[in-house]
Amino acid sequence: MDTGSGNKALAYGLIVNIYDPHSYVQERRQLQTQQRGDSSQGSLEDNTGSLIKALQNSNPHLRVVRRSRDTKVGGQRALSHYLSNDSPLGDRETNWLITLQSPEGLVFLVLTAPERFFSDYEPVFQQILNSLRLR
Repeated sequence: MDTGSGNKALAYGLIVNIYDPHSYVQERRQLQTQQRGDSSQGSLEDNTGSLIKALQNSNPHLRVVRRSRDTKVGGQRALSHYLSNDSPLGDRETNWLITLQSPEGLVFLVLTAPERFFSDYEPVFQQILNSLRLR
């Protein structure tokens, strides 16, 4: 859906993407990592927190409504968060954020529906998550 400002918005559906937490890390944090000699890609929790901050920077009305819970996607450990944001349809939407670590970065899925209809869509979203197989 076109928001009228040249941006696209998702009212219902699923986004799958990879987030590179290193490209969004603050300079201070990079310096601390270098000083410790830590070359790891960061924890799932830290990278998910970085992603949520990046999403909030581009969506000022985005709020976390249910914090991290462990889950599994394709047999792999994942985190689940529920977020709320303004919907392109008006009112609010629920965004179910699922994050998983991969060698390429943080794989994330955002499953979206208007808040008042989310409970109708959630079983379908769960079936999608149950059917995913990541390589």
